[in-house]
Amino acid sequence: MKSYTHPNYDNRTVDSDVALLRLRKAVNATTWIGYSCLPQPFQALPKNVDCTIIGWGKRRNRDVTGTSVLHKATVPIIPMENCRRVYYNYTITKNMFCAGHQKGRIDTCAGDSGGPLLCPGHHEAQPSVDHIWHHLVRRWMRPAQ
Repeated sequence: MKSYTHPNYDNRTVDSDVALLRLRKAVNATTWIGYSCLPQPFQALPKNVDCTIIGWGKRRNRDVTGTSVLHKATVPIIPMENCRRVYYNYTITKNMFCAGHQKGRIDTCAGDSGGPLLCPGHHEAQPSVDHIWHHLVRRWMRPAQ
């Protein structure tokens, strides 16, 4: 397996926090393995849909390692103006977005930033395939408890 990190990743701002993996051999879709379409360059995020976040991150910040179980949650996309208003003391770049619930509690885990955000979309050849959005998912309002 080979990993490819984004060439413009910025450790200070966490801009372009994304990586792709190239597997040694092809895998077939199963109950546990699925495919997802990558968005076109500069394609806008979908509006008024709930998206799915997934990851093996740490359940608590004090944990040393992530979990052995893949976790998922459903979150809405937050308008950028709301995101920047809440995170006024952070750099929110054009490559980032906010997703989450206003009251918090449902969130990505520590170590999951840069992971996939799967949103229902329309793809002519595969109408049931989700679009995968690899961007930073910022917490909305407060961290998960």
